[in-house]
Amino acid sequence: MAALVIHLPQLEMADEQFGPALLHTLLARVCQTIRESCRHHDLLGRHQPTLFWLLLPDTGEAGALIVRDRVMRALNREVFAETGAIQARIHACYLHPGETTTHFEQRLLTAGLKLMEPSS
Repeated sequence: MAALVIHLPQLEMADEQFGPALLHTLLARVCQTIRESCRHHDLLGRHQPTLFWLLLPDTGEAGALIVRDRVMRALNREVFAETGAIQARIHACYLHPGETTTHFEQRLLTAGLKLMEPSS
């Protein structure tokens, strides 16, 4: 199993500067774009206002990297007049052999926090 941790900083800016209508439109487009970029049994969830987890069952490292690149390209093609192209920071995590789901979840949380740190 693998998971993509996806940070979309524009969501916060869209809500603050343009209000909930644009935020809702962005969220709908983001979710649709991600769903179109993965398999029907992959699971997308919103963990925090700007952070999503895309769970990829039966997926190894190579498959997760392929999905990550596909999602990144698809999101970058989505352009809004108010915010420009959707920018995403995505980190792939893999369940290690023998790793507990609790530990894996903790690694996903840590990856999300790192993605939300301001770029230097």
